[in-house]
Amino acid sequence: MSPLLPLRELLRQATAAAHARVDAQVGPLDSHAAYVDYLKGMRGFLAAAAAVLDREPALPPLLQALDRDLESAGACVHGVDPGAPVGADEAGRLGWGYVTAGASVGARMLRRRVVQLQPLPRCEFLAGYADSGLWPECLQRLSEAGLDAEGRDRCVAAARLAFEAAEHSFSRALEAPSR
Repeated sequence: MSPLLPLRELLRQATAAAHARVDAQVGPLDSHAAYVDYLKGMRGFLAAAAAVLDREPALPPLLQALDRDLESAGACVHGVDPGAPVGADEAGRLGWGYVTAGASVGARMLRRRVVQLQPLPRCEFLAGYADSGLWPECLQRLSEAGLDAEGRDRCVAAARLAFEAAEHSFSRALEAPSR
C-alpha cells in the first residue's frame, strides 16, 4: 500500500486544472481595465469564501479594502454575483481555505504588476491580501488536519467547488459592464 499524499499535495494535484483556468481568466493585469476586472472577480469569489469561512477574521477587512479599491476605480462594488456557496464541515472549510489562502500568494505576484501601471491605481486590497498571512496559516492547518479518507475526499471536493466559484465570479466580472 502506498503512503497517503500530504493533504497540501493532494489538493494541489486535484485542483491543478481548475487553478490553471482561473489564472488564464485573470490574465496578466497589464491595464487598468484588467485590474478592475480582477478586483470584481475577486469580490465575488471572496464574498462566497467569506460565507463558507465565516470564522476567518481576515476576510471582512479584505473585502472592505477591495470595495474601497473598486470604488476608487469607479467600478460597481456589488455588481457581481458569486453564486451560492454551500455550507461546509471542517474538511470543506479546509478545502475552501486552501483556495482562498492560495490566492493570497498570487496576490503578491499580481501586486508587482499592478504597481507598474500608470497612473498608479489604489491597491490596498492586493497589499493586504499579499501580506495577510493566510497561506502560512493554511499550510499549518493542512499539516495538522487528521482527516480520514472521506474527509480528504470532502476537502478536495470543497476546493474544487471553491475554484468553480472563482471561475464563475471571474466570468461574471468579465461579462459585466466596466462602469
